[in-house]
Amino acid sequence: MSGFVKHIMQQSGRRNGSLIRSAIVLCCALLFFHYDALMAQVISNNGAKISISSGTVVVTDSIKNSSGTTNNDGILIANTAINADSLKGAGKYSIAGSLTNTGTFVAGDSISIGGDWTNNGGTFNAGSSIVTLNGTSSQSIGGSTSTTFNNLTFANATDTTAANYKIAAVNFSVTGTLTINSGNTLDMGSNTITSLGTGANSGKIRWAGSNVFVSGTGMTEFYGNSSTAVAPGTTYGNLFFIGTGTMTISGVVTATGGNSSFGVTVSNNLTVSGTGSLTVTGMELNVNGPISNSGIITVE
Repeated sequence: MSGFVKHIMQQSGRRNGSLIRSAIVLCCALLFFHYDALMAQVISNNGAKISISSGTVVVTDSIKNSSGTTNNDGILIANTAINADSLKGAGKYSIAGSLTNTGTFVAGDSISIGGDWTNNGGTFNAGSSIVTLNGTSSQSIGGSTSTTFNNLTFANATDTTAANYKIAAVNFSVTGTLTINSGNTLDMGSNTITSLGTGANSGKIRWAGSNVFVSGTGMTEFYGNSSTAVAPGTTYGNLFFIGTGTMTISGVVTATGGNSSFGVTVSNNLTVSGTGSLTVTGMELNVNGPISNSGIITVE
């Protein structure tokens, strides 16, 4: 009899285990379905007030604040975000696609964007926020109006090819720290950073014209086709002079801590004026193009 009871209990245990596993699978399926269903929805505000409380997570396909106020003190996850009136709050934003601002955006915490940042005549009050462009492919900062960020980070690019550059399509400012993570390239083109607090370049920044000094062990590349003054700075990483225009150093420029073999590479015209100095520390100076020196060039 005891063997029979043991057999029944074993069968019951197996059935219970199977039921538990089935329930877990069902719950997971419902969660995925629920997430997809939420991502198919749109939050649209046309003159009302929407509030997201602290500790609340809202997942939606798109947030469209056409008019009225959306106050986010929680976490807002969306594919795209469009603000034409008032978007504010102390919360976080995770936008898989692009964000477009034509109204007033008062930032609270972190804002991560997988697509483009576009400011068309809007006002962005950065506060103490950090904006991170973390798409795996090319992204841009653009629009008809320049944006002033607090902290701005470029991250998560698949590789350093031109197809995945982070592009400045307009001038912008950073009052806090500009961070370019390793493996990411910020291409400023002919635009510039109007004002900068501090820089932390572990990737690459490219300039075709007016430039500012961004500190770090990463690469700074000058590729302009017109005469360009190189911004003074004492903690550049690698320097690459590749443009057909003459690059002129009139202040103190020191390159140190970058890739030692690439060092400072001159592939076209570089001029060190009488008031200028170029110091290369712990790296090579590779000269593949003409250098005109009436100042000081030191390799140590």
